[in-house]
Amino acid sequence: MKTVLSFFIVIFLSFSSAKAQCSDDLLESYGGMSVIAMYNTYIGIGAIADGFAAEQYDTAHVQDLMDEQIGMLTNVSDMLTKVIENNNNNVDVLDKDFMREILVVFDYLKLEAVYLKEYSNTKSTEASTSYDSNRQLAWDKISELMGLE
Repeated sequence: MKTVLSFFIVIFLSFSSAKAQCSDDLLESYGGMSVIAMYNTYIGIGAIADGFAAEQYDTAHVQDLMDEQIGMLTNVSDMLTKVIENNNNNVDVLDKDFMREILVVFDYLKLEAVYLKEYSNTKSTEASTSYDSNRQLAWDKISELMGLE
């Protein structure tokens, strides 16, 4: 547990100073929270998939959990989109570009959740492949934004 906590602290500190490119403390804190949201959502969906594979979660439970993840990701994506599109909020171009990159991650995470939901229902190879593909795309983008490459 100490190792995981230390990892998050190091990632958060390196992200907030090197990658956030924010013009003020508020935007920088949003950037830090976004990193936590991306990483924890990625881990959460993966843990639920592992629980399903180990028969600890049934299809109905996976469906409910993925619906919640999709709903939360959609809501946050909508909020970020409003910030990006609002020309009166003093958010500079680099910050908006970073927010667009976060939206890309959220889209991959939503697709990962959609395909896990489908896989839990059908156990199809196509759903499994699509889940894995979006999981890898999400991780690649998360690690890029967190500077883990």
